Amino acid sequence: MDSAEANGILFQQRLNLSEEKRAQAHQMISAALNQIHELSRLFALDTEEQDVAKLIPSEMSFHWANLLDSRSGKLKRYGKVHPQLAENLDAFILSLSNIALSLATLFQENSR
Repeated sequence: MDSAEANGILFQQRLNLSEEKRAQAHQMISAALNQIHELSRLFALDTEEQDVAKLIPSEMSFHWANLLDSRSGKLKRYGKVHPQLAENLDAFILSLSNIALSLATLFQENSR
């Protein structure tokens, strides 16, 4: 809400919302957070802490599998694939999938 845009290498995110609507959204979110705070006090709920490093192995395993499914040979099930796709794409896909798997392993070892 506070940032109108997020720019990455392959994507851009933009929140097309007028200042008036943005202010309304901020008010609604603030009201919701206040109510959640009151409920947590009313029921004496403790704050739960999550170690993000424990979430990363499953995320990286998921991305590893998706990357392997995007190799040229697998893409043929969706239709005709350019003959040079394998030589232009597959090495990058395999490298990225190896990085994802290595990250999963690294964070999994860290969380033990």
